[in-house]
Amino acid sequence: MKTELSQDLLKSRRKEVTGYLRFLESALETNATVQSIGASPLSLELELTHTLKANTYLLLYNTIEAVMSQLLAEIHDEIKTSNANLDDLNPNLYLEVIRKLKQGEEIIEDNFSHPCGRPFVEYWLRDYKKRVSANRNPHFSGNIDGKRIKTIGLKYGFATGNDAVDSKLTHAALQKAKNHRNTLAHGEKSFTDLGRGLSYTQIRDDAVATLRTLSTIRLVVDDFLKSEGYLRPRVALALLTPIA
Repeated sequence: MKTELSQDLLKSRRKEVTGYLRFLESALETNATVQSIGASPLSLELELTHTLKANTYLLLYNTIEAVMSQLLAEIHDEIKTSNANLDDLNPNLYLEVIRKLKQGEEIIEDNFSHPCGRPFVEYWLRDYKKRVSANRNPHFSGNIDGKRIKTIGLKYGFATGNDAVDSKLTHAALQKAKNHRNTLAHGEKSFTDLGRGLSYTQIRDDAVATLRTLSTIRLVVDDFLKSEGYLRPRVALALLTPIA
């Protein structure tokens, strides 16, 4: 398995989300209360339950970004371990590296040697790692959803560009998680106002769909790495054999 860390992360986040959903379902029951040892029961007021419902989407968005960040890290690690040169990469990744070289801040003549194929790839890997370490994932910018995941998939090669095939990489629930997260983060609505319009069934269905979609994406990326999809397809030897 090439995405073992992502699988473990997704398992952990699934446990976190499902645990929260169980708590939320109980909190929404009529006359629900919470109680600590030795204290009187505390009623969960309606306004508070609205806040709890809205908070689910922060949890879901956090899960989406965490899992996708880990999957991309595993792709980068695999490329680094493969020691692939620039010309070895699939056409989409080849262009990604070239674009980064054009936008880069390092002085090429001071950092690159001949032959330059591998140093180019290392520069791209190093730049990505530096951006992530600064808490600025170059692919997300706080706005990741299913559409963005398909765009990232095209850049790396684990998406095909065929909408019917790539539909498994997205779901409306991911878009909803991003939109609700941004609405809260930008102060466009309060947690209470957002949660007031949400039902538990909606929230549960969105959570299930989000986790299921992330699980599917992990499997797609795992197959991509196992098949070395990040490399340029090899030309069949038969096509290279001279005709007598």
